[in-house]
Amino acid sequence: MEIWSIVMVLMFVAPLSLQASSFPKSTLNIDCGATRKTTDDNHTFVIWETDEDYIKTGQNEFLVITNASFYPMKTLRSFPRGSKNCYNLLLIAQTKYLLRAGFYYGNYDNNFKPPTFVLEVDGKLNVTVTTSLSDDPVYHEFIFFVEKENVDVCLTRTQEDHVPFISTIESNALYDSYKLMENHTALYLERRINYGANKTFPERLSIFADEYNRIWTPEEIPSYRSLTPGFDVSSTGWVFTDNLPPYAVLYYAIEAHNSSESLFLPVTFQEKKPQLSAYFVFYFASFVYNPNVTSRTVAIYIDGQQKNITEIPSWYEKIFPVVSIYPVNVTNGMVNVTISAVEGSPLPPLLCAMEVFTAYEVSKASHVIHFVNFSLVLVYFLVLSLSGSGL
Repeated sequence: MEIWSIVMVLMFVAPLSLQASSFPKSTLNIDCGATRKTTDDNHTFVIWETDEDYIKTGQNEFLVITNASFYPMKTLRSFPRGSKNCYNLLLIAQTKYLLRAGFYYGNYDNNFKPPTFVLEVDGKLNVTVTTSLSDDPVYHEFIFFVEKENVDVCLTRTQEDHVPFISTIESNALYDSYKLMENHTALYLERRINYGANKTFPERLSIFADEYNRIWTPEEIPSYRSLTPGFDVSSTGWVFTDNLPPYAVLYYAIEAHNSSESLFLPVTFQEKKPQLSAYFVFYFASFVYNPNVTSRTVAIYIDGQQKNITEIPSWYEKIFPVVSIYPVNVTNGMVNVTISAVEGSPLPPLLCAMEVFTAYEVSKASHVIHFVNFSLVLVYFLVLSLSGSGL
């Protein structure tokens, strides 16, 4: 066989060994345990893939009756065998990602015994998953830097009679967002609050409203005013500022009753370690629709220490300030956030949304050679070898 015939065969066969799922994806949403690909056309427009290309262990489970409003939670994959079972995802290397794992027990096994187990992401991040009989799914979300294309999402059994399971895996590349997070740092979501919106407002917006497919929990605080637009804004797009917050979230806010009153927001962290490092993000919009009214200016305090002063221009200027504060030292799992009007500001302080993360240092992974490039290198050396043999 001539040399170039061999080369052509190799070049043809190598790609055939790569399935469609073998190409890195910027967005990947997996409906674990599902038997067909679906699209949530009625709400988020998210395309949900099945999970058979990403794992070969475990078994599909189906919830015949469920009150879970989020339909991908009606299926799951359980792992009655093995101490550790892993999904293998192909994501874009050298890219920051948001990855969220969802768990909805729904008493699928008729045992009325929701399990506890460990979720591990990328071999570096882990968290204990405690499920319940509640109708509300349990989510665990990380933001981390993907060093290499292969990312493992693993479920580890920690108690003999507790069977790990998983309902959904969602991952989205974050381009030029959460900028204070360094590549050797990972963030674990503690809270993401859409202030001023009531419980009827959807936690999940369409991908046209939030490119990063985040979950924004609506929250009204009775002691403060809730500012709302009075019309449906859930389908509006995102704002071209830090972290691409949705317009729909910035249309809501809480506001103090007057300029001498502050917004006081205690934050409790899941871990109660003596010392933690946290990452805070605050989102603001004006809610002043009169171009003749001056802007308001607010100061952000954390545990009594001033961290930032921000001017919030009138709505007509279309400037929506986003303030990130990192690192924040957390003592005994508790932080007090205070937002006040600066002296001379004619308007009370307000806040549209807040994200709170626990920050972790993670070890740097070594560089890897991508499979396609490595295949071409093999072909090149094979050609040289065959040339030298006289074929």
